[in-house]
Amino acid sequence: MGAGVADVKAAESQTAEPAVKVAQTPVGQAPSGDAESSRPEVPVAAERGGVLTPKGTLVFEPSIEYAHTSVDRFVFQGVEIVDTVLIGVIDASQADREVVTAALGFRYGITDRFEMDVKVPWLYRNDNTIDFIPTEIPDEPRESERSNTTTGLGDIEMGLHYQLNKGGPDQAFYIANLRVKSHTGEGPFDVSRDPVTGIETELPLGSGFWGVEPSLTVLLPSDPAVFYMNFGYLWNIKDDVNQTILDTYVGEVDPGDAIRASFGMGYGINERASFSIGYQHDFIMGTETELGDSPTNTEWTTGDRLDIGALSFGANYQVSDSTSVSLSVLAGVTEDAPDVRIILRIPIATSLF
Repeated sequence: MGAGVADVKAAESQTAEPAVKVAQTPVGQAPSGDAESSRPEVPVAAERGGVLTPKGTLVFEPSIEYAHTSVDRFVFQGVEIVDTVLIGVIDASQADREVVTAALGFRYGITDRFEMDVKVPWLYRNDNTIDFIPTEIPDEPRESERSNTTTGLGDIEMGLHYQLNKGGPDQAFYIANLRVKSHTGEGPFDVSRDPVTGIETELPLGSGFWGVEPSLTVLLPSDPAVFYMNFGYLWNIKDDVNQTILDTYVGEVDPGDAIRASFGMGYGINERASFSIGYQHDFIMGTETELGDSPTNTEWTTGDRLDIGALSFGANYQVSDSTSVSLSVLAGVTEDAPDVRIILRIPIATSLF
């Protein structure tokens, strides 16, 4: 059949994902034939979707990502990683965080309009943090500097993507997406802590909570470009932590849900090269935490709302009919956003039948 539809996934997080070219047509130009085979091929920023893979085609996609942030709160893939700040152990912190994520992704075309995918991440995380610990003297907290490095499995993700309509030249394509995020990575309440201060001695590599994200992608081809929009809602499922950290009992924790949106344009330069520009924004609601001095004496506290905005720039080169290379850069433009994210992907497609 024809080429796969370039789907969009903002965020993340977040991020550019290349189209895997499976037809000999110029990038951004629709091939001749019926509407099913005239789906746009321009790669666009895509992490809440991906290319809709043709029936019987398996795409293996290794990737590596580097992220740097210097904000107090750590956000990954639209989820705030709860810190000890939220349980009253420290007043505040200054952080310099680096995360390198090596991931193996797989996409399979069940039909020409229905696709499933799996992503397995392995993380290296390094934090250099200065904590401000309250003392008996008001406004004179004690400073404590720490540096932690942790590696391990992150949160495995699974997704389904379905093209709702046939679309066509100068007609919009609509893709429904459903992403499920597991909690296979060690969460903030799974890691070891210092028995005196309660501060983590190792770093969380996952959110610690399941997440479900439905979203809708709209693609509008306009040769030689494709305009895209994506709107989604990430539901982070609350859980009963039931832990006592120092003298603080932590009951249920409900990570803040996120409203996610992105838009942009992919542009075909020639038959092999293309680039994309876009903007993505996550509105993350405050995390609600049940805290107290015992399980029978608790109250709920709500964290601050976060705004994560980033400009994205991406380039894609089609090495062969089955392989492409994609490099993208995301620059944070809001106070809560990571400073920079750099992502390299190499999708390799093979037809199983």
